[in-house]
Amino acid sequence: MQRMEFNDTNANGNYATHAYFRYFGKLPPAVIRFIIRKGTEYPGPGDIVDIMCGCGTSLVESMLLGHHSIGIDINPVATLVSKVKTTLIDEKALRDVLNLISEDGLPLSCNNLASMIPKFRNVDYWFLPEVQLELAKLKYVIQRVEDSQLRDFFMVAFLSILRRSSNSSPTPGRLFHIKHDRVPDVKRMFVERANMMIMKMRELRWLARCTDVQVLCQDARQTSLAENCAGLVIFHPPYFALYRYSSDVLRFELEWYGANRESIAAHEIEDGFKTTNISLYGRYIEDVVTVLAEASRILKPGHKVCLVVNNSTFRDERLPVMNDICSLAARRIPDLTVCESIERGVRFQQASYHRSAREDKVTSQDYLVFFRKQP
Repeated sequence: MQRMEFNDTNANGNYATHAYFRYFGKLPPAVIRFIIRKGTEYPGPGDIVDIMCGCGTSLVESMLLGHHSIGIDINPVATLVSKVKTTLIDEKALRDVLNLISEDGLPLSCNNLASMIPKFRNVDYWFLPEVQLELAKLKYVIQRVEDSQLRDFFMVAFLSILRRSSNSSPTPGRLFHIKHDRVPDVKRMFVERANMMIMKMRELRWLARCTDVQVLCQDARQTSLAENCAGLVIFHPPYFALYRYSSDVLRFELEWYGANRESIAAHEIEDGFKTTNISLYGRYIEDVVTVLAEASRILKPGHKVCLVVNNSTFRDERLPVMNDICSLAARRIPDLTVCESIERGVRFQQASYHRSAREDKVTSQDYLVFFRKQP
Protein backbone atom coordinates (compact mmCIF):
# COMPACT_ATOMS: atom_id res chain seq x y z
CA MET A 1 0.00 0.00 0.00
CA GLN A 2 1.32 3.41 -0.96
CA ARG A 3 1.66 6.07 1.78
CA MET A 4 1.27 9.75 0.99
CA GLU A 5 1.70 13.00 2.89
CA PHE A 6 -0.21 16.16 1.96
CA ASN A 7 0.55 19.82 2.49
CA ASP A 8 -2.74 20.22 4.30
CA THR A 9 -2.35 22.75 7.11
CA ASN A 10 -5.36 24.88 8.02
CA ALA A 11 -3.63 27.98 6.62
CA ASN A 12 -3.06 26.26 3.27
CA GLY A 13 -6.75 25.37 3.02
CA ASN A 14 -8.33 28.76 3.64
CA TYR A 15 -8.52 29.92 0.02
CA ALA A 16 -11.76 30.61 -1.88
CA THR A 17 -14.80 29.87 0.33
CA HIS A 18 -13.33 26.97 2.31
CA ALA A 19 -13.07 29.14 5.45
CA TYR A 20 -16.76 30.09 5.60
CA PHE A 21 -17.60 27.53 8.28
CA ARG A 22 -15.41 25.39 10.57
CA TYR A 23 -16.68 21.87 10.03
CA PHE A 24 -15.49 19.05 12.25
CA GLY A 25 -13.77 16.13 10.55
CA LYS A 26 -13.71 17.59 7.03
CA LEU A 27 -11.04 16.47 4.60
CA PRO A 28 -8.43 19.13 3.72
CA PRO A 29 -8.83 20.71 0.26
CA ALA A 30 -5.43 19.30 -0.77
CA VAL A 31 -6.69 15.75 -0.20
CA ILE A 32 -9.95 16.40 -2.05
CA ARG A 33 -8.05 17.92 -4.97
CA PHE A 34 -5.86 14.82 -5.16
CA ILE A 35 -8.94 12.53 -5.11
CA ILE A 36 -10.66 14.48 -7.89
CA ARG A 37 -7.59 14.53 -10.11
CA LYS A 38 -6.85 10.86 -9.56
CA GLY A 39 -10.47 9.83 -9.85
CA THR A 40 -11.03 11.61 -13.16
CA GLU A 41 -7.73 10.93 -14.91
CA TYR A 42 -9.28 7.92 -16.67
CA PRO A 43 -11.59 7.58 -18.54
CA GLY A 44 -11.85 11.35 -18.43
CA PRO A 45 -13.64 14.22 -16.67
CA GLY A 46 -17.22 13.92 -15.53
CA ASP A 47 -19.65 15.10 -12.89
CA ILE A 48 -18.35 14.80 -9.33
CA VAL A 49 -20.83 13.42 -6.77
CA ASP A 50 -19.98 13.73 -3.08
CA ILE A 51 -22.50 11.38 -1.53
CA MET A 52 -21.88 12.70 2.03
CA CYS A 53 -20.71 16.20 1.21
CA GLY A 54 -20.60 17.76 4.68
CA CYS A 55 -19.61 21.41 4.33
CA GLY A 56 -18.94 21.14 0.59
CA THR A 57 -15.14 21.07 0.36
CA SER A 58 -15.32 18.75 -2.65
CA LEU A 59 -17.89 20.99 -4.35
CA VAL A 60 -15.67 24.06 -4.04
CA GLU A 61 -12.67 22.11 -5.32
CA SER A 62 -14.76 20.85 -8.24
CA MET A 63 -15.59 24.44 -9.14
CA LEU A 64 -11.91 25.37 -9.06
CA LEU A 65 -10.94 22.38 -11.22
CA GLY A 66 -13.73 22.93 -13.75
CA HIS A 67 -16.07 20.01 -12.95
CA HIS A 68 -19.84 19.98 -12.54
CA SER A 69 -20.68 18.62 -9.10
CA ILE A 70 -23.50 17.34 -6.92
CA GLY A 71 -23.43 17.26 -3.12
CA ILE A 72 -25.70 15.09 -0.98
CA ASP A 73 -26.11 15.14 2.79
CA ILE A 74 -28.86 14.24 5.25
CA ASN A 75 -27.99 17.20 7.48
CA PRO A 76 -29.72 20.49 6.52
CA VAL A 77 -26.98 22.62 8.08
CA ALA A 78 -24.41 20.80 5.96
CA THR A 79 -26.41 21.31 2.78
CA LEU A 80 -27.05 24.97 3.64
CA VAL A 81 -23.33 25.62 4.13
CA SER A 82 -22.45 23.69 0.96
CA LYS A 83 -24.97 25.65 -1.08
CA VAL A 84 -23.79 29.02 0.22
CA LYS A 85 -20.10 28.18 -0.28
CA THR A 86 -20.77 27.41 -3.95
CA THR A 87 -23.17 30.27 -4.79
CA LEU A 88 -21.86 33.51 -6.29
CA ILE A 89 -23.96 36.47 -5.13
CA ASP A 90 -23.84 40.14 -6.10
CA GLU A 91 -21.38 41.76 -3.71
CA LYS A 92 -23.15 45.12 -3.54
CA ALA A 93 -26.39 43.40 -2.51
CA LEU A 94 -24.53 41.56 0.25
CA ARG A 95 -22.92 44.73 1.57
CA ASP A 96 -26.21 46.64 1.47
CA VAL A 97 -27.87 44.03 3.66
CA LEU A 98 -24.87 43.77 5.98
CA ASN A 99 -24.90 47.54 6.46
CA LEU A 100 -28.57 47.41 7.40
CA ILE A 101 -27.95 44.61 9.90
CA SER A 102 -24.86 46.20 11.45
CA GLU A 103 -26.54 49.62 11.74
CA ASP A 104 -29.86 48.23 13.04
CA GLY A 105 -31.52 49.43 9.86
CA LEU A 106 -33.95 46.51 9.63
CA PRO A 107 -37.20 46.61 11.64
CA LEU A 108 -37.10 44.63 14.87
CA SER A 109 -40.15 43.37 16.75
CA CYS A 110 -39.10 42.69 20.34
CA ASN A 111 -42.37 40.82 20.89
CA ASN A 112 -41.16 38.05 18.56
CA LEU A 113 -37.61 37.67 19.88
CA ALA A 114 -38.50 34.93 22.35
CA SER A 115 -39.63 32.71 19.48
CA MET A 116 -36.18 33.03 17.90
CA ILE A 117 -34.47 31.32 20.85
CA PRO A 118 -34.53 27.50 20.54
CA LYS A 119 -35.94 25.62 23.52
CA PHE A 120 -33.43 22.82 23.70
CA ARG A 121 -32.25 21.18 26.91
CA ASN A 122 -29.80 23.30 28.97
CA VAL A 123 -29.91 26.26 26.61
CA ASP A 124 -29.14 28.56 29.57
CA TYR A 125 -26.16 26.41 30.50
CA TRP A 126 -24.65 26.79 27.03
CA PHE A 127 -25.66 30.39 26.22
CA LEU A 128 -25.73 33.40 28.55
CA PRO A 129 -29.18 35.11 28.62
CA GLU A 130 -27.77 38.33 27.10
CA VAL A 131 -26.08 36.31 24.35
CA GLN A 132 -29.34 34.51 23.60
CA LEU A 133 -31.03 37.89 23.18
CA GLU A 134 -28.35 39.20 20.79
CA LEU A 135 -28.46 36.00 18.75
CA ALA A 136 -32.25 36.19 18.63
CA LYS A 137 -32.05 39.74 17.26
CA LEU A 138 -29.67 38.66 14.50
CA LYS A 139 -31.75 35.63 13.60
CA TYR A 140 -34.91 37.73 13.48
CA VAL A 141 -33.53 40.27 11.01
CA ILE A 142 -31.82 37.59 8.88
CA GLN A 143 -35.05 35.65 8.49
CA ARG A 144 -36.72 38.80 7.19
CA VAL A 145 -34.27 39.30 4.33
CA GLU A 146 -36.47 38.73 1.27
CA ASP A 147 -33.92 37.32 -1.21
CA SER A 148 -33.31 33.64 -0.40
CA GLN A 149 -29.65 33.63 -1.49
CA LEU A 150 -28.87 36.66 0.65
CA ARG A 151 -30.81 35.19 3.55
CA ASP A 152 -28.95 31.88 3.33
CA PHE A 153 -25.59 33.66 3.13
CA PHE A 154 -26.17 35.58 6.34
CA MET A 155 -27.66 32.53 8.06
CA VAL A 156 -24.37 30.69 7.49
CA ALA A 157 -22.50 33.70 8.93
CA PHE A 158 -24.84 33.52 11.92
CA LEU A 159 -24.41 29.77 12.44
CA SER A 160 -20.65 30.06 12.12
CA ILE A 161 -20.37 32.27 15.24
CA LEU A 162 -22.52 30.13 17.54
CA ARG A 163 -19.64 28.15 19.05
CA ARG A 164 -17.67 31.28 19.90
CA SER A 165 -20.80 32.90 21.31
CA SER A 166 -21.59 29.95 23.55
CA ASN A 167 -20.17 28.63 26.81
CA SER A 168 -18.47 25.79 24.97
CA SER A 169 -15.03 25.18 23.55
CA PRO A 170 -14.68 27.32 20.41
CA THR A 171 -13.10 24.62 18.26
CA PRO A 172 -15.30 22.21 16.29
CA GLY A 173 -15.94 18.75 17.67
CA ARG A 174 -17.46 17.60 20.93
CA LEU A 175 -18.96 20.14 23.30
CA PHE A 176 -17.14 21.00 26.53
CA HIS A 177 -18.41 23.71 28.87
CA ILE A 178 -16.17 26.72 29.52
CA LYS A 179 -16.64 30.09 31.20
CA HIS A 180 -16.07 33.37 29.37
CA ASP A 181 -14.06 36.15 30.98
CA ARG A 182 -16.51 38.61 29.43
CA VAL A 183 -19.75 38.51 27.47
CA PRO A 184 -19.05 37.77 23.78
CA ASP A 185 -19.72 40.63 21.37
CA VAL A 186 -22.15 38.78 19.11
CA LYS A 187 -22.77 41.47 16.54
CA ARG A 188 -19.08 42.27 16.11
CA MET A 189 -18.29 38.59 15.50
CA PHE A 190 -21.14 38.35 13.01
CA VAL A 191 -20.08 41.43 11.04
CA GLU A 192 -16.46 40.26 10.94
CA ARG A 193 -17.50 36.82 9.73
CA ALA A 194 -19.83 38.20 7.06
CA ASN A 195 -17.13 40.59 5.79
CA MET A 196 -14.63 37.74 5.56
CA MET A 197 -17.17 35.61 3.67
CA ILE A 198 -17.82 38.42 1.18
CA MET A 199 -14.09 38.75 0.50
CA LYS A 200 -13.70 34.97 0.10
CA MET A 201 -16.64 34.84 -2.30
CA ARG A 202 -14.86 37.43 -4.43
CA GLU A 203 -11.86 35.11 -4.45
CA LEU A 204 -14.02 32.17 -5.54
CA ARG A 205 -15.45 34.28 -8.36
CA TRP A 206 -11.92 34.92 -9.65
CA LEU A 207 -10.79 31.30 -9.36
CA ALA A 208 -13.84 29.23 -10.32
CA ARG A 209 -13.73 27.46 -13.67
CA CYS A 210 -17.22 26.00 -13.31
CA THR A 211 -20.28 27.20 -11.38
CA ASP A 212 -22.63 24.29 -12.05
CA VAL A 213 -23.26 22.88 -8.57
CA GLN A 214 -26.32 21.12 -7.17
CA VAL A 215 -26.86 20.41 -3.46
CA LEU A 216 -29.49 17.92 -2.25
CA CYS A 217 -30.64 17.12 1.28
CA GLN A 218 -31.11 13.35 0.95
CA ASP A 219 -30.20 9.98 2.45
CA ALA A 220 -26.99 8.73 0.83
CA ARG A 221 -28.32 5.16 0.92
CA GLN A 222 -31.10 6.01 -1.52
CA THR A 223 -30.64 9.16 -3.59
CA SER A 224 -32.79 10.57 -6.37
CA LEU A 225 -29.90 10.55 -8.86
CA ALA A 226 -30.18 8.60 -12.09
CA GLU A 227 -28.20 5.46 -12.81
CA ASN A 228 -24.80 5.88 -14.48
CA CYS A 229 -24.76 9.66 -14.06
CA ALA A 230 -21.56 10.24 -12.06
CA GLY A 231 -17.99 10.45 -13.32
CA LEU A 232 -16.56 10.15 -9.79
CA VAL A 233 -18.19 9.48 -6.41
CA ILE A 234 -16.49 10.68 -3.22
CA PHE A 235 -17.59 9.00 0.00
CA HIS A 236 -16.22 10.13 3.39
CA PRO A 237 -18.47 8.63 6.09
CA PRO A 238 -18.18 9.33 9.83
CA TYR A 239 -15.58 7.15 11.51
CA PHE A 240 -17.04 4.49 13.78
CA ALA A 241 -17.50 5.41 17.46
CA LEU A 242 -16.02 8.88 17.02
CA TYR A 243 -18.80 11.47 16.68
CA ARG A 244 -22.39 12.13 15.60
CA TYR A 245 -23.25 15.36 13.90
CA SER A 246 -26.88 15.67 14.99
CA SER A 247 -26.39 14.96 18.69
CA ASP A 248 -23.07 16.64 19.40
CA VAL A 249 -20.93 18.22 16.68
CA LEU A 250 -23.63 20.44 15.09
CA ARG A 251 -26.10 20.50 17.97
CA PHE A 252 -26.12 24.28 18.43
CA GLU A 253 -26.26 25.02 14.70
CA LEU A 254 -29.16 22.64 14.12
CA GLU A 255 -31.14 23.98 17.09
CA TRP A 256 -30.68 27.66 16.20
CA TYR A 257 -31.39 26.90 12.54
CA GLY A 258 -34.69 25.30 13.57
CA ALA A 259 -34.00 21.78 12.28
CA ASN A 260 -35.54 18.63 13.74
CA ARG A 261 -32.54 16.90 15.28
CA GLU A 262 -34.45 13.74 16.20
CA SER A 263 -35.59 13.24 12.62
CA ILE A 264 -32.08 13.81 11.29
CA ALA A 265 -30.57 11.37 13.79
CA ALA A 266 -33.08 8.72 12.75
CA HIS A 267 -31.83 8.88 9.16
CA GLU A 268 -28.08 9.11 9.77
CA ILE A 269 -26.03 6.00 9.12
CA GLU A 270 -25.04 4.04 12.21
CA ASP A 271 -21.89 5.58 13.66
CA GLY A 272 -21.63 3.92 17.07
CA PHE A 273 -21.29 7.26 18.84
CA LYS A 274 -20.44 6.70 22.54
CA THR A 275 -21.38 3.04 22.15
CA THR A 276 -20.48 0.12 24.40
CA ASN A 277 -22.32 -2.27 22.05
CA ILE A 278 -20.00 -3.97 19.59
CA SER A 279 -22.95 -5.20 17.53
CA LEU A 280 -23.36 -1.63 16.25
CA TYR A 281 -20.07 -2.10 14.44
CA GLY A 282 -21.72 -4.62 12.13
CA ARG A 283 -24.54 -2.17 11.44
CA TYR A 284 -21.97 0.52 10.63
CA ILE A 285 -20.24 -1.73 8.09
CA GLU A 286 -23.63 -2.64 6.58
CA ASP A 287 -24.62 1.01 6.24
CA VAL A 288 -21.32 2.00 4.63
CA VAL A 289 -21.60 -0.83 2.10
CA THR A 290 -25.22 0.15 1.39
CA VAL A 291 -24.01 3.65 0.49
CA LEU A 292 -21.26 2.10 -1.64
CA ALA A 293 -23.93 0.13 -3.49
CA GLU A 294 -25.81 3.37 -4.16
CA ALA A 295 -22.57 4.96 -5.33
CA SER A 296 -22.09 2.06 -7.74
CA ARG A 297 -25.64 2.48 -9.06
CA ILE A 298 -25.13 6.16 -9.96
CA LEU A 299 -21.56 5.71 -11.22
CA LYS A 300 -20.74 5.42 -14.91
CA PRO A 301 -19.15 2.11 -15.94
CA GLY A 302 -15.37 2.27 -15.91
CA HIS A 303 -15.33 5.15 -13.42
CA LYS A 304 -14.26 5.33 -9.76
CA VAL A 305 -15.56 5.67 -6.22
CA CYS A 306 -13.15 6.96 -3.57
CA LEU A 307 -13.94 5.84 -0.02
CA VAL A 308 -12.08 7.60 2.81
CA VAL A 309 -12.08 5.54 6.03
CA ASN A 310 -10.12 4.96 9.19
CA ASN A 311 -9.74 1.90 11.40
CA SER A 312 -11.42 2.50 14.76
CA THR A 313 -10.83 1.34 18.33
CA PHE A 314 -13.49 -0.29 20.48
CA ARG A 315 -12.26 -0.36 24.09
CA ASP A 316 -8.75 -1.79 23.53
CA GLU A 317 -9.63 -3.68 20.35
CA ARG A 318 -8.50 -2.34 17.01
CA LEU A 319 -11.31 -2.74 14.47
CA PRO A 320 -10.31 -3.55 10.86
CA VAL A 321 -12.82 -1.14 9.33
CA MET A 322 -11.23 -0.83 5.90
CA ASN A 323 -10.80 -4.58 5.40
CA ASP A 324 -14.30 -5.39 6.65
CA ILE A 325 -15.89 -2.81 4.34
CA CYS A 326 -13.91 -4.07 1.34
CA SER A 327 -14.72 -7.73 2.12
CA LEU A 328 -18.46 -7.12 2.42
CA ALA A 329 -18.47 -4.86 -0.65
CA ALA A 330 -16.77 -7.60 -2.69
CA ARG A 331 -19.65 -9.95 -1.83
CA ARG A 332 -22.51 -7.48 -2.13
CA ILE A 333 -21.38 -5.26 -5.04
CA PRO A 334 -19.66 -7.49 -7.61
CA ASP A 335 -19.33 -4.70 -10.19
CA LEU A 336 -17.05 -2.70 -7.85
CA THR A 337 -13.41 -3.73 -7.53
CA VAL A 338 -10.70 -2.15 -5.39
CA CYS A 339 -8.10 -0.75 -7.78
CA GLU A 340 -5.88 1.21 -5.39
CA SER A 341 -5.46 1.92 -1.66
CA ILE A 342 -3.46 4.82 -0.27
CA GLU A 343 -2.52 5.43 3.35
CA ARG A 344 -2.70 9.12 4.18
CA GLY A 345 -0.60 10.53 6.99
CA VAL A 346 -2.76 12.60 9.36
CA ARG A 347 -1.05 15.56 10.98
CA PHE A 348 -1.68 18.85 12.75
CA GLN A 349 -5.11 19.46 14.29
CA GLN A 350 -6.67 16.69 12.22
CA ALA A 351 -4.92 14.14 14.45
CA SER A 352 -7.33 15.06 17.24
CA TYR A 353 -10.22 13.88 15.04
CA HIS A 354 -8.83 10.34 14.85
CA ARG A 355 -9.10 9.22 18.45
CA SER A 356 -12.04 6.93 17.75
CA ALA A 357 -13.87 5.72 20.87
CA ARG A 358 -10.81 6.02 23.10
CA GLU A 359 -9.47 9.45 23.94
CA ASP A 360 -5.97 8.00 24.38
CA LYS A 361 -5.96 6.10 21.06
CA VAL A 362 -4.83 8.55 18.41
CA THR A 363 -4.08 7.19 14.94
CA SER A 364 -1.80 8.88 12.46
CA GLN A 365 -3.39 7.73 9.21
CA ASP A 366 -6.56 7.11 7.29
CA TYR A 367 -7.12 5.40 3.94
CA LEU A 368 -8.19 6.45 0.46
CA VAL A 369 -9.68 3.36 -1.16
CA PHE A 370 -10.42 3.64 -4.89
CA PHE A 371 -12.97 1.25 -6.40
CA ARG A 372 -13.58 0.96 -10.14
CA LYS A 373 -16.94 0.00 -11.60
CA GLN A 374 -16.68 -2.68 -14.28
CA PRO A 375 -17.03 -1.29 -17.83
